[in-house]
Amino acid sequence: MRAKRKWIGVLKALGLPSSGVLLIFTLNAMVVGVLASLVGGVSGIFIASNLETIVNGLSELINMVGYYFYHSEWTNVELVPKDVYYFDHIPVDIDISFIFMVTTAATILSGIAGYFPARWAAGLNPVDTIRND
Repeated sequence: MRAKRKWIGVLKALGLPSSGVLLIFTLNAMVVGVLASLVGGVSGIFIASNLETIVNGLSELINMVGYYFYHSEWTNVELVPKDVYYFDHIPVDIDISFIFMVTTAATILSGIAGYFPARWAAGLNPVDTIRND
């Protein structure tokens, strides 16, 4: 917010009311929260949907690198050993309603987190911000 002091001063000098500054920066924080939630949600769903493949691929990669460096001394590594964990696949539960709830909460919290610096910015004197920067 401090990096935008000059621009806030210019906007206020051009006639944007304090409520407009407050709205712009609060909505900006909420948009960032929505985008971050969408990217996190989509990547989380993708990783959860392909978790078995990812774990098997990592096991293969570890074994290839280990065999390359240690040759015959290398014993295969299982990231999820079947003799320890008694299931044939990794259980994954993707609950869309929970993901929606977390996304909504993150958006609201982003707006709240952006509100307080925006309130500070709305109270700036435009003449002082333009003159001091």
